[in-house]
Amino acid sequence: VKAMINALQLKNVCTQWERLENTKEKYDGIVGRGVTAFAEFIQMTRYYLKHKTSNIIYWTGGDIATLLPNGSLRRQTHYLFLDQFFKQEFCATKKILWWR
Repeated sequence: VKAMINALQLKNVCTQWERLENTKEKYDGIVGRGVTAFAEFIQMTRYYLKHKTSNIIYWTGGDIATLLPNGSLRRQTHYLFLDQFFKQEFCATKKILWWR
């Protein structure tokens, strides 16, 4: 990840690899990957966002209907299907979810 940050010459970016319970900082945005249910990830991380306009971006697989059941979570989440941009078989079931 740090190599990508350097290659893209991104500024004002920090990465952190540790248990959520061990951090006390607030962030402009949070990026995660599908290691837990999306709704659960939102509940665990939303209090670590600095502003009401901060975002959570989540990389995951699975069915949208299961990931985003009807309700407020679905209304607050936008999503992209990666196979619209990448033709590799790996991307066929992957999505990027954007919550704000």
